[in-house]
Amino acid sequence: MRYHASGPPPTVDFRKWYDIATRALAAAGLRVVLFTNGSPEDRAFLGRHGNDWCAAAAPGDARIQPATIAPAFATPGDLVDFITGCDVIIAHRMHACILAHAFAILAIGLKWDVKLDSFFALAGRQAFIADCADLDADALTALTLHALEAGVDNAQLDRLVAATRADVALLAAQLRRAIDPEFAG
Repeated sequence: MRYHASGPPPTVDFRKWYDIATRALAAAGLRVVLFTNGSPEDRAFLGRHGNDWCAAAAPGDARIQPATIAPAFATPGDLVDFITGCDVIIAHRMHACILAHAFAILAIGLKWDVKLDSFFALAGRQAFIADCADLDADALTALTLHALEAGVDNAQLDRLVAATRADVALLAAQLRRAIDPEFAG
């Protein structure tokens, strides 16, 4: 995130934040599965810390379901299958959030770059993006439970999909005209 962000680098200790977040969500009775989209640095970070986060999430309390780690996704279809099997995802990667929203899966975005903020604004989901620096365990749990209660506005999602399809068709026509000046469409 430090070399992709458009603003100042994050000041959050993400190792500690994910540890606390994993424990809080598991303690709230939610099934927590840690995953990455597949970027090498994300996989390395999860590989270094994921087992510790899972172990700490349910330290000997049989009432709390332990957190797990999703296997690395070999194909984009594997990521789709995983996300569509979730009730809610919490992610800092825009593609995971877009994918979840496209399938009407609840997404909570973890701020780090203006493009993620822009996507949540476009989708009308501004209430479900938060900065980890301001999102302690109680706030994350409350936001997650609120997302589960609020659901996805399917009519708004349908309008966004229709607008996106129209924009893609317009772009395709413009590209076609640029390649083939005789194209009238």
